[in-house]
Amino acid sequence: MYSRVSKIMSLVSALAFAAILPMAVAAQDAAPAKTAVEDGPSKWDIFAGYSYLAPHGQVAGNQAQAINYGSIFSVSRYFNK
Repeated sequence: MYSRVSKIMSLVSALAFAAILPMAVAAQDAAPAKTAVEDGPSKWDIFAGYSYLAPHGQVAGNQAQAINYGSIFSVSRYFNK
């Protein structure tokens, strides 16, 4: 009984995947939109963030420790187009 249900479920899953596949392929066929000259990529990228990890519990008898690297700041300048 169990193997018959398993075979039927695998057949239904395969048919559902085969039915959905053309939609997934067609969705990737769209052409990208044209961008204006003023809307080009930026020359400067600025990032600021904060990193903190607070695990709870033990792994193989070792107590997990908190990781606090604090603030992160980055500035990048791109010279080429």
